Amino acid sequence: MRKLLVALGLLFACHAAHAQTYKPDFDCNKPPPNNGVAIMLCQNSEAAKQELIFDQTYYALRQKVGPEGWKSLKQEIVLAENAMNQQCGLPIPGEANQAIPDQGAACYIEGMGKLTEQYKQRLSGSALEEATRDIDRHIALQQKLIDLGYLPSGAVADGVYGEGTRTAIETWQRTKGRPETDGFLSDNDSDILLSPPSIDAGTPTTSATENVSNSYSSQNGPLRGEEAKPTIEPNEASKKSDLLQLAEKHGVADSIRGISPTVVLLILLSLISFYFLPLVVALCRSSSKTIPIFIVNFFLGWTFLGWIVALVMAFSSETKTEYHLRMAAMKRMADI
Repeated sequence: MRKLLVALGLLFACHAAHAQTYKPDFDCNKPPPNNGVAIMLCQNSEAAKQELIFDQTYYALRQKVGPEGWKSLKQEIVLAENAMNQQCGLPIPGEANQAIPDQGAACYIEGMGKLTEQYKQRLSGSALEEATRDIDRHIALQQKLIDLGYLPSGAVADGVYGEGTRTAIETWQRTKGRPETDGFLSDNDSDILLSPPSIDAGTPTTSATENVSNSYSSQNGPLRGEEAKPTIEPNEASKKSDLLQLAEKHGVADSIRGISPTVVLLILLSLISFYFLPLVVALCRSSSKTIPIFIVNFFLGWTFLGWIVALVMAFSSETKTEYHLRMAAMKRMADI
């Protein structure tokens, strides 16, 4: 029973750790003034996630066109996003009314998804593999570059692959002797980079700082600049891995994989209710020994023998009404 409780507790913690909260690629502590869309992105995790997924494609396309194509690409992106925002009825930055309509966030998520697929069609090879990758794994790869020293230790993995990250990727590719040193992380590169440290050891040669930002224009909506301030919390994939390693240490890893958090929660509630059954019985009977029963149940219930003792006490102890009647009778006898 104790092993099952450990397994369920670890699984629930795994799911909780995996529940990532996303923020946009600008500082929500200092959001752009008079910009309702920016506030929405800071408050709506799913909308922020979809923006990061679009950024994933945008920065891959940006690497592909090179510095000479950055300006025209950014202008095109701004126009496309502004058109999408207007179709969703989202407020124009700088206007007096910055209220988001009821379905504004949902429309934004859908619209950004369509834009992502539209621009993804311009990519191929390792650039397309990078843009198509799950956003959490995308962030985990950036975190691994930080862990290995290819990016400064103070950098934060936010999923935005700006110039610093591209330089780090190219350096890692050269260090590992990869067939391509184009700054894109292919699926093969991804597998090797996330492999155990003993396999993926190497001395980084870059000291470039990652400082990426996404600024918002006061009149034209979101602008995607060459740099953005990282605001996403460090990726949670490593936490999940640590929890699974702990589960494996206890020999319960196979028991917790593939179980939904809802089922885990229901099982945990059922086990907790069963564990405190003696206390529940004592409360329902208004036992006069509720506190002693709780102490035995709480501290010794896990031994099963203690649980049986607490249950017997709950059923056999006199109720508060019986106790008061007995004490009153004894008092009358003493007065005679």
